[in-house]
Formats: sequence, structure tokens, C-alpha cells
Amino acid sequence: HYLAANLERTATEAMKIRALRYFRSCCGPETIIERVYPLLEVRRGTRQERILSDWLELSTNWDPVLERQAVPAAASEVLARFSPEERQCLLPFFEELKWSRQSALQWLNWLHERARMEGVVAGELIERTGMRAILEQEKRGLSPKDTIDRLTGAARGLMFPTLVSMEERFDTLASSLLRGTPWRLRHGTSFESPEVELSIRCRSSRDLGRAAQGLAEMLGRGEWKELWALLGGDAASVEEDEDETPGAGA
Repeated sequence: HYLAANLERTATEAMKIRALRYFRSCCGPETIIERVYPLLEVRRGTRQERILSDWLELSTNWDPVLERQAVPAAASEVLARFSPEERQCLLPFFEELKWSRQSALQWLNWLHERARMEGVVAGELIERTGMRAILEQEKRGLSPKDTIDRLTGAARGLMFPTLVSMEERFDTLASSLLRGTPWRLRHGTSFESPEVELSIRCRSSRDLGRAAQGLAEMLGRGEWKELWALLGGDAASVEEDEDETPGAGA
């Protein structure tokens, strides 16, 4: 009767979890597979079944965050790898915030992977990176989007410390190089090559003239040598190029 009364409604993952929790309390596994699965459009042996099965092993405290779509049901696959104590530590981050699927899965996966690599619990990483303090900032006015960006950034820094350190140094050097000019400076993905991309937007010949003047100013700034070294470029060849520039040393 429960399912028959709701057949005309499109069942969300949260509704399916609610139904499965109910039927698990009064029916055996075979009955659920044979009679409940078809009505919920759950196919045996699929990833969807694994996701729902993993979610059913979580505390019911997680159901409200799924109901309000603060976390995707697919997160159950990662959450199942954490201990019950760790999951309790993670729960407030979803009670307070509404995550996109990608951000939630990235954050959880990075935390789990780093905790496994170091042999520590997730709570230790959360405290070390100040994630709880970041969450508290959201209560004091930090936007939910900025809060999630900072949390995922902190987890990414745990997982890829060298890459994040390089990115931060690049941003500092680029900011200094671009000071007072209309130019933008970008590096390749994951610093796979020493190449950079300089770009501008111009609406007039005057804009183009200012850009040319800014480029000339940039070329004389000393931060280039450190930037090429950071990107794995050949500093010696940079110095030779500078020495061979027409008018150099004149």
C-alpha cells in the first residue's frame, strides 16, 4: 500500500532510501529484491543498488541532508570507507552547507585518501587544516560558495601539497609581474611545461598602446627568472636571451 500510494510520484534517491529503510524493518532481503526493487526502479547488481545499499549502512542522521540535497547519494560510496566516528565528524559540514556533486565527492575522496596515506583519522586532518574554523566563518557571514571553495581548497592542499605550493608561488610572482598592466598570465595545467600564456583585452588603439607599454615594463622585471625556474625552464637560456636582446648592455 505504501508504494502503491506513491507510484505516480517520481521517486528521488531520498524517497527510495526512506522506503527501503521502512521495508528493511519488516521484510526480508528476498522480498525487497523481488517486490520492492521493481517498484522503486532499482535493478539488481547495478551501481545504483550499491549506492543505496551503502547509504542504508549510514546512520539515519545522514538522511535529512540527502532529503534537502545537501549531499549526493553517490557520496555513500566514499562515506562507507570512513569509520562511524569519522562520519560523525564529517556530518556537520553537510548539515550547514549544500554541496554540488563534484565538490562533495572531491572533498570526501581527498580527505579519505590523505587520511589513508598518513594512517590518521579524518578528524585529525580537519583540525590540522582549520576546516572547522572555515565552517564557523560561514555562520558569521562567509558565503556558502566561498566556504565550500575554501574547504575543497584545503583538502586539495592536503592531497597535492607540492602542486598547490607551486600554484600559490606562481600567483604571487604573476601578481608582481603584472602590477600596473592590463595583462593576464596563466600557466599550463599541473605545470607540465615551462610555457605560460599572456593575454589582454583591447577595445581601442589606446588600449593596445597601453598594453604594449605594460609589456615593455614587464620584460624588465626580475621576477621572470624565478618564474621560469619555478616552471622548470632553463634559467641560463633566459639570461642568454636577455644578453642577446638588441641594445642590451649598450
